[in-house]
Amino acid sequence: MIHLEESWKREAARLGPTSLSEAAMTWDAPDPARDWIPDTLLPLSGCDGFARLTPVQKRFYNHAYAAQLLEEFIWIESRLIVAPLTVLRRGWTGDAGLVLDSFLADERAHIVCFKRLRVMTGFAQTFFTPPGDLEALARLVGWWPQRFSFWPEVVFAFEQYAIDIAKRCVGDSGVDPLFREVFIAHARDEARHIRFDALLRDVLAPGALSTRLGAFFQRAYYATDWGLEGPISALVQAFPDLGALGSDLRTQARVARHVKTAAA
Repeated sequence: MIHLEESWKREAARLGPTSLSEAAMTWDAPDPARDWIPDTLLPLSGCDGFARLTPVQKRFYNHAYAAQLLEEFIWIESRLIVAPLTVLRRGWTGDAGLVLDSFLADERAHIVCFKRLRVMTGFAQTFFTPPGDLEALARLVGWWPQRFSFWPEVVFAFEQYAIDIAKRCVGDSGVDPLFREVFIAHARDEARHIRFDALLRDVLAPGALSTRLGAFFQRAYYATDWGLEGPISALVQAFPDLGALGSDLRTQARVARHVKTAAA
């Protein structure tokens, strides 16, 4: 317990302002002539069907998936970070309370920025719609974060993903400046949050049941039967001449995700 107190004290002394905030960003409209995210982030990246799309179609799909990516981070940060941390914070004091306050302030600022950028994409439809079992587990985490204590491990994985997105944006000079700015600032905060995740895991000490629930959550989250459809459907609706290729694109996206998940 002493080492945890020292760790909280050390993190409290290192706290800084949120990198991703409305005031810190330059809110110029996303450039419709640019990719908004690196193509390597797209589920169809490397697939034959993607290669068969025209440049205009590829860009439309890139933009639609960028909108879904924003929705994904809004969902994760709202349900698996802000909700459980808000409950935990009620009973925490001292340095640990200061760290949770900073964590919450960061995530709330992130959500505001992601929502603002999502509106700026211009897509009216919602692309990211997790299935009921994931929604139910997320609600349980928000209500009883100490009992369903697998969430810091899940959050850790997403924060690593956020850092990877930023690295890819840095390496792709063609990406829209606002999207690049948002994802790089996001990663700066997430690099700090990864240390918080480790402390939360030590405090919450997930048992066998919670560990199994966490493994189930991860498998269900990356299942191939959801999470891929929205941007492809929007693409086919916008370009009816794609015809039967739409079905091929859906199949190829599922196969590509299966391969990627199996290799992880």
